[in-house]
Amino acid sequence: MDIPRWKDARDIEMRDRSSIGIANVELPALSEKELVKLSDIVRIRLERLDYLVRRHWAEQY
Repeated sequence: MDIPRWKDARDIEMRDRSSIGIANVELPALSEKELVKLSDIVRIRLERLDYLVRRHWAEQY
């Protein structure tokens, strides 16, 4: 299974300070095992993004 991956936060295109654009990715039909793996990856990435945003705001104030 070829899962699209972000190299790091620089792969997210910053359009301006108020919006972030992420390219749409089409995925092939996935098995249940592949969906679980993909959802785990997404969950971990979202937790990391949440951490980075909270840290950024903590540093600002």
